[in-house]
Amino acid sequence: MFRMKILPWRKPGASARPAIAAMSLGIALIAVPAGAVSADTPTASRAASSCHATWSAVKAPNNAEAFNLSSSNSGQVYTSAPIGAVDALSDHSVWITATDRSWTQAPYPSGNNVSDIERYDGSNWVRSHSPSVPLDPGSGLATLTSLKFDSPDDGWAAGYYMSAPFSPLVEHWDGSRWTISPALSFPAQQDPGGTVTGLAAFSATDAWISVARPVGGSGLHPSLVEHWDGKSWAYVDYPLAQTSAVPVITALYGRAKNDIWLAAGIQGGEDAMHWDGAKWSVVPMPLPTGAGNWTISGLSATSAHDLWAVGAWKGPNGIQPLTEHWDGAKWTILPAPVPGNSPVGTLSSVAAISPSDAWAVGAYKQGPTPPGNGGANLIEHWDGQKWTAVPAPGGSPADSAELSSVSASSATNVWAAGRMEVPNAGASSMAPQLFHYGCTR
Repeated sequence: MFRMKILPWRKPGASARPAIAAMSLGIALIAVPAGAVSADTPTASRAASSCHATWSAVKAPNNAEAFNLSSSNSGQVYTSAPIGAVDALSDHSVWITATDRSWTQAPYPSGNNVSDIERYDGSNWVRSHSPSVPLDPGSGLATLTSLKFDSPDDGWAAGYYMSAPFSPLVEHWDGSRWTISPALSFPAQQDPGGTVTGLAAFSATDAWISVARPVGGSGLHPSLVEHWDGKSWAYVDYPLAQTSAVPVITALYGRAKNDIWLAAGIQGGEDAMHWDGAKWSVVPMPLPTGAGNWTISGLSATSAHDLWAVGAWKGPNGIQPLTEHWDGAKWTILPAPVPGNSPVGTLSSVAAISPSDAWAVGAYKQGPTPPGNGGANLIEHWDGQKWTAVPAPGGSPADSAELSSVSASSATNVWAAGRMEVPNAGASSMAPQLFHYGCTR
């Protein structure tokens, strides 16, 4: 299934968002959310190595086993769904959010998401229980879509509760257990609710999130930016928050405490905003030639003058991958090729390793108006001169596949994650995908 980042809801009959709300690739595009997912970005350049690095498929954790469930429990069948996010802290510390989705009959409603967190220790996957997962899996209406670790003893996970209306969920790891973070601070006269679309963290007392907002009783709300100081979340005003166009923050990334970036959909396109530790500034992004609308789904940087933004734009030939680079003074659009003729594709996440080494992932499909779901995994590599599409590793056959998150701790420890639709397994039968780029000995 071919998906993009969830944007805020609107009431039936309400006017469409100024930014991309959904660009059809056979189905409605929604967030994983992606995306909304900022990649863990190493600052070291590519290390010299005699090894031959390649992509390979990795067996994802057995989610039903992790949740202590059988494949069928009291008539409730559990099917693995996407890995929402991956964060590679080191070769021996890789974290993912793993989701199980329940689909069948009473007493549980269908389509429930139950998210949990798992860690790879270099040899095995170890469950790291999320406190948002209830003892009764049928009531587990929660999804974790973002991860960010600054050390083995300090990490953050974020997503949303799936109760009506959706409400943000933030959790913190202290090295031994996860705890649910206190409630966010909503501006006066605004309805609570929303989904986390971006996460940046530097310590247990310094974290940032962005929240896409729903339409509520008091109207359409701009996205929130919130900061954690170790005691509470506080609303942070930003330049476009006061505009009449009502911005939708689609990505948030933090390289350092004085280097925070936002991408916000507004007026049919995107604008970037930068926090230098004292104030925000708006940094307009160029519009692709012929673009009807466009969106940014992922941000990643190695320095103040080496930042990548990836997403998609809608042009005369369909939906195309988008990559833009910030050199400290200006944005430049650079082409990202897609396999095949008349390609259609999106990029959801990016991990910058050095000025000559970056990875971006997403999905693609042939033709401007593809029928059905049939997306394929898209992996792109930047070598300092150009982006090149790299074949995804072989794995289980899939009717549809997509990658929603990429993270790297070094040039030879890169992880990509997402989902695939299992063929001949019934409607909406999804399985996790997990790929690793590293040395083969």
